[in-house]
Amino acid sequence: MSKDKNQTQDFSNKKIIKVPAIKYWDKAKTKLKFKASVWENGSLKYLEHLNKSGKRDGLTERWHENGQKLTETNYKDGELHGLFSKWRENGEKELEGDCINGQEHGKWKYFDEQGKLTSTDTWDNGRLVLVKEPNENHRFSHEEVQPAM
Repeated sequence: MSKDKNQTQDFSNKKIIKVPAIKYWDKAKTKLKFKASVWENGSLKYLEHLNKSGKRDGLTERWHENGQKLTETNYKDGELHGLFSKWRENGEKELEGDCINGQEHGKWKYFDEQGKLTSTDTWDNGRLVLVKEPNENHRFSHEEVQPAM
């Protein structure tokens, strides 16, 4: 695998040399395989896998500057497709849900700063259909969301 702009990176010990962006090409330098970037402090900022067309495809990961994971997202031909997870700088999960063809689908969970579940939404191909939030007894009630007219 060749690298553009003669930038180097040593994956054997996972040490990343400080560079604004890294792009990895196939041997013929015709297809971009993935790209990555680091924060000024040297920690990884993002890593994206790309398909033959140069669109995000597969797992994309992003990190906060402090090194804690920010997001883990899955793409299919440039659109969100699969599990989407997001964390706060303190490492606690903030939200999690699925996407299909770039739209929210199924159950999405939302968490407070201590990682406690605060609400859930149910989506149907990008349309919010149900919201559940805990009441004062920490039991979940639900509210059906009316479709947009």
